[in-house]
Amino acid sequence: MFIFVRRRTIKAGKLTQALDFAIESSAHVGKVIGKTIAVQRLAYGQPAGVLQFSYFVDQMSELDETVERIASDAGAAEFANRGAELFEGLPEDNIGRVVVSTFDGPKPVMSIVSAVGAPGKLPEVTAFGVEMQELLTSTTGEPAAFVIQISGPVGGVRFARGADSMAGLQAANEKLQEGGAFAKLMERTGALFVPGSGHTVILRKIN
Repeated sequence: MFIFVRRRTIKAGKLTQALDFAIESSAHVGKVIGKTIAVQRLAYGQPAGVLQFSYFVDQMSELDETVERIASDAGAAEFANRGAELFEGLPEDNIGRVVVSTFDGPKPVMSIVSAVGAPGKLPEVTAFGVEMQELLTSTTGEPAAFVIQISGPVGGVRFARGADSMAGLQAANEKLQEGGAFAKLMERTGALFVPGSGHTVILRKIN
């Protein structure tokens, strides 16, 4: 399975209009391509003012098919023109391969940790990612996923966790600090990832 992610930065003073637009446009495009598009707002982390649109496909060839459907739809073209007035510059599009996941859909609150694997360490990083995903799920009782980026930084990976609320995310964080399994696993990151490449954001689902 693969996940397509589009990120857009809202223009100053356009927040309310951009949020309404995101919900309306994602519903239309979702019908065009036959997919559920999740829209999430960056709540904490940098850069500020970012909206994220995402959906899943079984194969990369299916992604090409969805892009073609969008390109040939007049309504999608109209939304694209309207979006130019609400967002800065061009969108940032990326695709990742979902290695392992226990999600059955986006949660209201998501914590995303991204990092870049050290050169030559992809097999070890992949094994670590699978082990971390299993630990996150078993310890917190919440869904988690490990994704390898196909576009974006070479060696890029993402760890995603979901919760029903910020309180739920905090409770999950506290569970991870108990015992010592999470801390022990984190000790291995120094040899597996490029120093300083880690970055965490928290997203809120708006649709």
